[in-house]
Amino acid sequence: MPVSTKFTLEQARALEEKLKEELIRRAIEQKVITSREEAVIRDIIPDVDLGATRNVWEQTLATADAYNDVYSVTLPDKKVIGFYGFKTKASTPVVTAVKFALGTGGAKVKDIWQVETAHTELNAEARAIVPIIYNKSETVTISMYNSGSAGATDNVILLGFVVEPKGELVTQ
Repeated sequence: MPVSTKFTLEQARALEEKLKEELIRRAIEQKVITSREEAVIRDIIPDVDLGATRNVWEQTLATADAYNDVYSVTLPDKKVIGFYGFKTKASTPVVTAVKFALGTGGAKVKDIWQVETAHTELNAEARAIVPIIYNKSETVTISMYNSGSAGATDNVILLGFVVEPKGELVTQ
């Protein structure tokens, strides 16, 4: 599904709220939580939720002109996660697309966001028209297309939410 930079603040907030509601619905359905009162909704944390080595949105892209796997993690049975957009804080971004896949090695592609158009915007932020959701115990594989040189780095911030039981990471 496409991403867009043309959302109003109200539209963006409505999409975020819709994603939160869907994540809670799925978490209850999948028995991650028993009720909405038991749910914690929080932002995605790169090291905790995606297996990054540090709690920072920074990607090193080993191969030029190719997709590079940057995050790959199997979700625990107490977590659902959804992505609704991205920002970049790099002064010269090199990531032109983000691929979200399911399964080890990205066996099934859920979506590809062509993000290069957002680099023309002052804020360099885009939101998905349809968010990407991973259920409990699924393997999340996220690859980024490096249009720069081998070994380039970028700072793509993936916007989204995690729903998990209170006390799993934080108590609300």
